[in-house]
Amino acid sequence: MVAAAGVVCTYAAQLAMGTAWRIGVDPTERNLVTSGPFAFVRNPIFTAALITFTGLSFTTPNLVALTGLVVVYAGIQMQVRGVEEPHLLATHGQTYANYAARVGRFLPTIGACARPAARNSPSPLRHHPYRKALPWTWQSPPCKPSDCSS
Repeated sequence: MVAAAGVVCTYAAQLAMGTAWRIGVDPTERNLVTSGPFAFVRNPIFTAALITFTGLSFTTPNLVALTGLVVVYAGIQMQVRGVEEPHLLATHGQTYANYAARVGRFLPTIGACARPAARNSPSPLRHHPYRKALPWTWQSPPCKPSDCSS
């Protein structure tokens, strides 16, 4: 039942993305979807997928299923934090930073980033590995990992 609900929610979140839906990061994509389920969480597709995988792991509750669930969770975290969020920050700048400040990463309000620093304040990301890939973060960090509640 939990897995089926996750599949339905995943499909609904994909539909909410409309033409912006894709697998991975498309450097040419310029749409930032913030309506529908994206008004409540920044990653409703991944949230729903985690619900699906949790439900599937409950069908055979053993160490292998639990380990698989942990691996899936870690992989989703790495994809979102290491690939998608840096891309969205580079593409949408302050618009995404403001969105990330008010909307939780996977659950409503949980994982929302603190408000961005002022334009002239020194960046806590000056030694961050994305600094060279995202030079604008040197002046105004939209979100640093310690700002997020989860």
